[in-house]
Amino acid sequence: MPKSYIAEDLGWSIKRLAEPFAELLREGFIDHDEATRTILIPAWFEHNKIDNGNQLKKARAELSELPDSPLMKVFAQVLEPLPEGLHKHLGEGLAKRYGNSGTGTGTGTGTGTGTEARPLAGAREFEEFWSAYPNKAAKKEAKKAWGKLKPTISLAARITEAVIATKATEQWRRGVIPNPATYLNNERWEDEIQPSTGSSSVDRALAIAAKVEAEEARA
Repeated sequence: MPKSYIAEDLGWSIKRLAEPFAELLREGFIDHDEATRTILIPAWFEHNKIDNGNQLKKARAELSELPDSPLMKVFAQVLEPLPEGLHKHLGEGLAKRYGNSGTGTGTGTGTGTGTEARPLAGAREFEEFWSAYPNKAAKKEAKKAWGKLKPTISLAARITEAVIATKATEQWRRGVIPNPATYLNNERWEDEIQPSTGSSSVDRALAIAAKVEAEEARA
């Protein structure tokens, strides 16, 4: 969904949307993939229950129409707490598109030497990382760090997933976020992610809404 659509629905300008949108990202209410214009709301199913088969069919159909994005792997994690039936039916669509490490047939010949080259991540994977990273500082240095790291495609996906998960931590929500080059050079995606100890998501959403209203009143 382009930001221009959001702004139009709200009757706002793009400039007015920028700060509330950035704050929603910092607080972990949403994740955004700029490249595919995809927005993920991690708590969606907490407030939008699937109560019948028709709703489930509709959800699966909409899921199949979504563009390829690194957020889809994060979405798979969002599905895990759902009841087994919902998790299974919604997860099947993801497995068909992205594969499932637990569904292999075991028919390989075992003749590999273990030295085969694994595909390296390219510009697209870097842009996915950059889109997910909340502190967009010194992109040139970040590209240098990425090039020095030479991540495989699987490692690039793991790095981006770690960034998305870390955005919900208390430290990053306070804005204490290293520059992306520092994050890469120090392999910070390996850090243990500490869960947030802050207020509930509803309380934080209300706080953001109150802040925006206050700013509008002063304008």
